[in-house]
Amino acid sequence: GRENSLDEIALIKTNTNKELEVFVHGALCVAYSGQCFTSEALGGRSANRGQCAQSCRFDYQLFVDGTKKNLVDKKYLVSPQDLCGIKEIPKLVELGVDSFKVEGRLKGPEYVSCVASNYRQAIDDQQMQFDSAIEQMAVTYSRGFYSGWLHGVSHQNLVDATFSNKRGALIGTVEAVTRQEVHIKTTTELFPGDGFYFADQHSQVGGKVHEVRKSLNGHKLKFGRELNLKLIRPQQKVYLSARDKLYKELNKSYTQKEKLKRIPLSIEVIAKENQKLILSVNDGQNEIKICSDSKLIVANSKPLTCEHLQNGLAGLSHSAYQLTSFKADLEEGLFLHNKEIKRLKQLMVERLNQVRVKTSPLTIGSVNLPQQCQPKKHKAKLSILLRTIEHVLTLEKLLLKTDSYKDFISMVIIDFEFGKNFIPAIKILKELGLFSVIATTRILKPKEYHNFRLIERAKPDGILIRNLGALNYFQKSSFKLFGDFSLNITNSISFDYLINKGLESICLSYDMNAKQVNNLLQYIDTSKAEITIHQYMPEFHMEHCVFAAFLSQGNSFRDCGKPCEKHLVHLEDMYGNKHEIKADQECRNTMFKAIPQSAATLIPHWKEIGVSNFRFEALQESREDLLKKLTVYLDLISEKLSSQEAFNQMDHLENYGVNTGQLLNKKDYQDRKKQISKA
Repeated sequence: GRENSLDEIALIKTNTNKELEVFVHGALCVAYSGQCFTSEALGGRSANRGQCAQSCRFDYQLFVDGTKKNLVDKKYLVSPQDLCGIKEIPKLVELGVDSFKVEGRLKGPEYVSCVASNYRQAIDDQQMQFDSAIEQMAVTYSRGFYSGWLHGVSHQNLVDATFSNKRGALIGTVEAVTRQEVHIKTTTELFPGDGFYFADQHSQVGGKVHEVRKSLNGHKLKFGRELNLKLIRPQQKVYLSARDKLYKELNKSYTQKEKLKRIPLSIEVIAKENQKLILSVNDGQNEIKICSDSKLIVANSKPLTCEHLQNGLAGLSHSAYQLTSFKADLEEGLFLHNKEIKRLKQLMVERLNQVRVKTSPLTIGSVNLPQQCQPKKHKAKLSILLRTIEHVLTLEKLLLKTDSYKDFISMVIIDFEFGKNFIPAIKILKELGLFSVIATTRILKPKEYHNFRLIERAKPDGILIRNLGALNYFQKSSFKLFGDFSLNITNSISFDYLINKGLESICLSYDMNAKQVNNLLQYIDTSKAEITIHQYMPEFHMEHCVFAAFLSQGNSFRDCGKPCEKHLVHLEDMYGNKHEIKADQECRNTMFKAIPQSAATLIPHWKEIGVSNFRFEALQESREDLLKKLTVYLDLISEKLSSQEAFNQMDHLENYGVNTGQLLNKKDYQDRKKQISKA
């Protein structure tokens, strides 16, 4: 995971014999992989299946306890700077990391050339000087560079928040602007043709420089008429955003034949009279044999020599190969036409290309293809997820007033920000005769077992499993285990696999519309499926802490003052929707969609095909609002209300109304990447 520190990577390495890959460079997503539902919530494009809408790059306004906070020029509050871990390569090599991953989505060839060559050098040369490499890579593409989480959390540094697009390498500041020139303070050598970007909170402009003159503290730059110098002012930051000289050198690495990678070949030749010439070729991984069409005969003149044969086979500049080893068992005085030698070389290249690109069919072991299941109807019940002790007290009040609702509650899930209230909450639920469940955190890192121990001490009836580490930890316990949406179950094979690991039921992924959910339900035991019917979609789940970054001067929970315990925080998007931010027990933040999603109208069909486990999730409701919402959904499950009546009532109860999210989006998932490649 991108969020691991060097120390955590070391711990993982010492506890597995699997090869490890680490992401070291490129665009850094703010959300944990597989835990971003923003693209799905906004437009039905699943970020977890390669369809990211880059919602983290949008601008947001920060609201604290209902009041907009003035952050001056900071508005890209969940847009991390790009990751640059080149200085950490020696340590990662020392830790035994096997593979280094570089992000290159929609980047140009100059970026690929620059980044790949510099990281290759960093891996091979432990004494490499990094500064010039970092500046080069920043010029080809950068939103600002930072080491990400490789040195642990640093909320003040990860997100700059003043911009979210490419800027290049920060090289200095503007000293003065005249009618014709821009004076900048910098130690970087500059050249005509370089591209620059000038930025502050008021304006961002850029262009290519025509003339460059050195000054006392830096350079004086003269631009063409296309750049309005009135938009440039002293103290603006100056970024080097393009460099023709650098691009020309990078271009050579993938256009000039002598710079292209060559695959070394070893060739052995056997040439005997009245026999066909035999060519054995080895590229280090594959070996092929080729024979001449004609047999070798005695030469009348100019007999075949080893040198002539080697020269004839070595002319490979048109290919990806180069001859590095040549041996020949050649009888003297034999003849073979030059056309034969040329044909042998061409056939050798063709055969090697065919062998090298041939793929073996993927073997996935013994997997039984899904068979349609016969639905079995069970009494429908509601599981209720609550986030505060006040929510639990509200449920207690409702059930003391209307005891008959108990028959329609399967379990109550405790998902508190702090574990200190686990024990009193479980005590209340048990006194009410309700089945109690505590949710684990969504992410588990090495040594993060404090939360698990709090759960064990509270002694609930069951545990909501949100990651595979938690499943491993609790698998042999006496608790009943239930799988959550964060396990991302979208197909029957993964569903059956985890049910066979001991889960009582699994809440289906939020990455599906109703059509996809219905398709899945045909192939699984619907009595073990849970579907969330009311929720504020958890859009981002992130290591980055908005509370610490913008409401404190601290870099982590150790020095942030814990503003998450004192304030209610929302991020307002460009459409005016306010999305609540909540922290979990490990200080990870979740951004919840402003408008709640209801699947009330879909319940009759799901009940008909055997689904009996439905979930209601509370978020920030007051006691009064929670009472009303729970009453609506319990009346719906007990069939006192129709699905449409329930939906209409909820629409009136919610501040922004209620919608079906992407559930009723009838568009099939399309792999746009394949469409682009075909085009």
